[in-house]
Amino acid sequence: MIRNLLYTFFFTFSAMNINAQSIGIIGVFNSWSADAVMNTADNITYTLQNFTLLADGELKFRQDGAWTENWGAPDFPTGVATQGGANILGLAGTYDVTFNRITGVYSFVAISNNFEVIGLNGGFNNFGATVPMATADGITYKIIDYHFDGNGVNFVKDTPSTTVWGGIAFPSGNATVGGPTIPLTAGFYNVDFNKNTLAYNFVSVPISIIGDAAIDFATDIDMTTTDGINFTLNNQGLIGGKSLKFRANSGWDTNWGGTEFPTGTAVPSGLNEIIVDISGTYDITFNRLTGAYAFTLITNTFPIISINGTVMQTTDGVTYTLVNQSFTSPNLVQFKDPINSTTFWGATAFPTGTAIFGSADAISIPTGFYNVTFNRTTGAYSFLNTNNVSIGLIGSFNGWSGDVVLETTDNINYALQNFTFAETGELKFRQDGAWINNWGAADFPIGIATQGGANILGLAGTYNVFFNRLTGDYVFTLITGVYPVVSNNGMVMQTTNGVVYTSPNQSFDTVTQVQFNDPTNPNTVWGATAFPSGTAVAGSSDKIDVPPGFFNLTFNRTTGAYSFAVVPISIIGPGLSDWNTDVSLDSADYGFNSSKMNVVFVGGDIKFRANADATISWGGSTTFPTGTATTSGAGNITVPAGTYSVSFNRVTGAYSFSVLSTTSFDKSRLALFPNPTTTTFAINGAFEKVQVYSITGQLVKTFTKTIANQNLTIADLKSGVYFVKAVDASNIEKTSKLIKQ
Repeated sequence: MIRNLLYTFFFTFSAMNINAQSIGIIGVFNSWSADAVMNTADNITYTLQNFTLLADGELKFRQDGAWTENWGAPDFPTGVATQGGANILGLAGTYDVTFNRITGVYSFVAISNNFEVIGLNGGFNNFGATVPMATADGITYKIIDYHFDGNGVNFVKDTPSTTVWGGIAFPSGNATVGGPTIPLTAGFYNVDFNKNTLAYNFVSVPISIIGDAAIDFATDIDMTTTDGINFTLNNQGLIGGKSLKFRANSGWDTNWGGTEFPTGTAVPSGLNEIIVDISGTYDITFNRLTGAYAFTLITNTFPIISINGTVMQTTDGVTYTLVNQSFTSPNLVQFKDPINSTTFWGATAFPTGTAIFGSADAISIPTGFYNVTFNRTTGAYSFLNTNNVSIGLIGSFNGWSGDVVLETTDNINYALQNFTFAETGELKFRQDGAWINNWGAADFPIGIATQGGANILGLAGTYNVFFNRLTGDYVFTLITGVYPVVSNNGMVMQTTNGVVYTSPNQSFDTVTQVQFNDPTNPNTVWGATAFPSGTAVAGSSDKIDVPPGFFNLTFNRTTGAYSFAVVPISIIGPGLSDWNTDVSLDSADYGFNSSKMNVVFVGGDIKFRANADATISWGGSTTFPTGTATTSGAGNITVPAGTYSVSFNRVTGAYSFSVLSTTSFDKSRLALFPNPTTTTFAINGAFEKVQVYSITGQLVKTFTKTIANQNLTIADLKSGVYFVKAVDASNIEKTSKLIKQ
């Protein structure tokens, strides 16, 4: 139980600390390619506005456009996604999407777009309730892969008054109001309808085969049909020992797999791929309703050769190969034709030799990995030990890049001496510095890793590491001690010495009560009440009230000293100075809004960034003097030469460069009281006009003909920093800063 809790804590910590991530949505709507990138201001909460799904379909969240980090769950429109979880079944519609990378919480909030609802009814539902179609613009309406199990169909708008469109043509035509029922025949169709032109199309859903048994898993080969249910593909060449699947619309939303060959019943969304036994030319049939399929062999292209039960590959029927094939003891092998038990070749020499047709001899293969070749005509063979296979360790300890290579003498057993994890974090074994072959498991320090298994949670310390590439067995033998774990608010902190712990750029959305604790020992806690700094007392039940904001946390496990330092926002770039010098902004609301008066710019590109580090930065806007920067940091903001008062909101990315200088904000020239205030403020003097500006430069309040010490109400404004500009009877302007609590 403790180990599971630890995994949760550490996984959260690991996910939180890989900064500047891109999170996108991928799924059927974009054929599982080219992620729809979400927006973020803190690399924790990601949003996407007005996101339209034209049809029901599966989707997932993933990081940096790769499958290494992906999240899913079975719930919609809200849920908690988990790493590698199930695909989310999104329903057609337009949504505002929110996703929290740390907690996995997501929501798809349907938004009203005032588009008319248009749908279908017909023989498939006895002309009953309208089946709605999806639209992104209120003009073109679509429904994807819909099963019409009856004849005849109409387009229908139910509100504000019922309108029915029909037509005489099928599968395409132009509808008319009150026209006859469209003579649709039963089947599966992709349907589109244009509300303005009344043009419609019913396209029979294409079924294809895909896989390396045909070409590859990126290329579909379409089948033909006359009824949208039964599909055929004739004279198709297939490669033995490789696999394929059936799928609809050239996408993975609807696909079928199976375990039998040459005939069987495919399972919708089945994980299994159909493995072709024999290379040759086939006639293929598939019924998408029942899943029944058949592969009828027309010609046997090349004879089949297998070794140890594994089919070898060939392009000419003469030379056969296997790449990186593993052999485990005992390994007495022959070359065989698995279709004809009387066709086999035997020998005894290793690693090379000439096999004799019909010989009962068997080759003894030492345990290991080999590239195997065999010539069916001459009987010549070779087993080449794959001596260049590299196994390395990769994980949060090295930012998931630059493998730490293990040593080996046999390409099976790998070892690494005196390896130190400075911090607790996740890791994996992988081959040749690539993700094609990687191993993981849930256990530490001993376990059996599997291909593509879970990340291993390694505890801080120094170890001797052992890994067996054949069996997956691994051992981390501790040499020096593991650092104690400290967390705050459930977030595991970082340490390199077991004394000073840090948690950079941690965000708090609401007032949060925080203690420091050891999640492995519920009796080890430190409590306090002071904020933003103080000394926590071991065993105290006190909690620190932390306001909403962005903080760099530090905690000393020995002394109990702690601090919550507001994450500084700065400006950097040649438009200010250079790419090495930061100018820090000030914040009065714990890092949400930052500003600085009278900043001199020489002209050119700049960025905003947090903690004077490029990990979290904002740029990518072309507007000036106001605009919205993106958190990806891609691109810069161009600022003309001049002196500006700068403001920036790290949540929204909104920025403003104002020409008001520091003399304009001199409090001695315009006295505001009380300041800070909660509801009203007054000025020691009479003015023709008093204006209140938000920190982004937006005018939010105007008062005219004010008298000295008059109470001016701002109770309706949100808490934050404002600028007050007053104009007297002589048209002289005076400006000062006001804080609304």
